[in-house]
Amino acid sequence: MRLQLWISLGNFAGEAKPSTWIYRVCLNTAMTWRRTTKRREQRFDTVADFSDVHSQTATPAESTSETEMLEKLYAAINAMPDIDRALVLLSLDGMSYREISAITGLAEGNVGVALMRARKRLTNQLKGVANELE
Repeated sequence: MRLQLWISLGNFAGEAKPSTWIYRVCLNTAMTWRRTTKRREQRFDTVADFSDVHSQTATPAESTSETEMLEKLYAAINAMPDIDRALVLLSLDGMSYREISAITGLAEGNVGVALMRARKRLTNQLKGVANELE
């Protein structure tokens, strides 16, 4: 990634914050990498171990349930189309609509609509999962 930032440095016009420009270079590099390398998708089928994420006071049953839910959430996010996944992850990263717009190239108004729709699809996909774990 550092190499791509270095290569792209000449294209930085200073019209956006450096952090926004870096996110955009990283996002474009990641999307290109994903499109051109199908075999790497299989690496994402296994979700990392999230056992350290749960609370220290959680019971083993609660910990297992939380871990399963996190695994399902990340699997569902990974299964989303590239732009939806990018929008959700940038939102989870605390980015504003303006920053997401600058990174993705979508109009700021479209970011809100697209993000709302992506979240709704993700919520609908996870409704059955929540019922399974209860």
